[in-house]
Amino acid sequence: MFNRSFNLSLALSGVVLLALAGCGDAAGRPRVVPGHDFADVFSADLAGDPDELALIIAGQLRHGAKRLDVRVYRRDSGGGWNRAPRLAGQLDSGGQPSVVVLGGALCVGYGTAAGRPVLSCLHDGRWHALPHAGLPTAPARLSRLSSSQGRLVAVFSSAAGADTLTTVLQLDGTRWRVLGRPLRTHGAITTLGETTDRNGALDLALVDVPRRQRSLLTFRDGRWQRSSWLVGVGAGPMPGGPVRVDRRVYLPVMDASAKPWRFSVFVLGDRRWTRLGEPLNHGAGDAQGVLSASGHRVWATWQQNASRPDGRFDTHFYVQQIAPQRGEARMVWQGITIGPGSVETVQGAGDRSVLYMPSSTSGKGLTARVDPLPR
Repeated sequence: MFNRSFNLSLALSGVVLLALAGCGDAAGRPRVVPGHDFADVFSADLAGDPDELALIIAGQLRHGAKRLDVRVYRRDSGGGWNRAPRLAGQLDSGGQPSVVVLGGALCVGYGTAAGRPVLSCLHDGRWHALPHAGLPTAPARLSRLSSSQGRLVAVFSSAAGADTLTTVLQLDGTRWRVLGRPLRTHGAITTLGETTDRNGALDLALVDVPRRQRSLLTFRDGRWQRSSWLVGVGAGPMPGGPVRVDRRVYLPVMDASAKPWRFSVFVLGDRRWTRLGEPLNHGAGDAQGVLSASGHRVWATWQQNASRPDGRFDTHFYVQQIAPQRGEARMVWQGITIGPGSVETVQGAGDRSVLYMPSSTSGKGLTARVDPLPR
């Protein structure tokens, strides 16, 4: 089954991107509420640009004998969601789909049960497969779809004996090319970062849980360069990667050795890691969350889950600006859920929006919601 805990690139060349731009398929389609298609949502991902938001959801459909499926939704600045055309390929129950909005093109990536990833972009109302030349072969699994410097980037992971191999590729015209060389990550949790850096630095964060240490790999000058190790902080899940803004790197850090779990932010400057203020926790419950960039601002979005006697959780979702100034935490939702789900803050369609996963109507699963950031 999908991993509900927060333990989870494609780059189009300019020529391909222009061919895919203007893929406005939503006109004339009926408005929908995305989460209502699913009896239980397992994971979701949100992306945006100045003109639209795109949401991809994976889970059990409300109709269809609880069949696993992945669906995509779009919202423009006029408001209201529309379904994108259906995607092909049976969903891999262990994957987490990704969505990217890049230069007007909507692209998605997810693993299939057959072991071959779906990498597609929407154009003229149809999904068009991206090139597969240069991609790792099965059993390598797609773990993330993102973008860097206007190009799509894909991250794959695979077993290499007792080790783990992480491969980061960039789409160059009609072929994927490996950035640097595949990385032996020794079973560490790896997550790709996001950046507003015009120099195109690409960051990959690693958490070695048994050794309780973290590191940052930055792709620059054709190779991966490692930063100073972050040690002395208990290890935990890493649902989202680092954020690079104005030459500073912000790293989300979950300490699962603390009770309750703590969610802190560390910043890398002058080759040293420094904790950015106190942990973000508010009250009871294990905290886990992500960071995101919006302009020159960095936002933290997280949830806290406190165990209940009935096996469910008292859940709170929060969002807070943490840089360049630290703002007040704002509660997005509170209620009872069956456990953690996806969270994220994204700028798109003329607004800043929050993705979170509260309880479904039945109370037996989760759903996905996207709300304007509370002011």
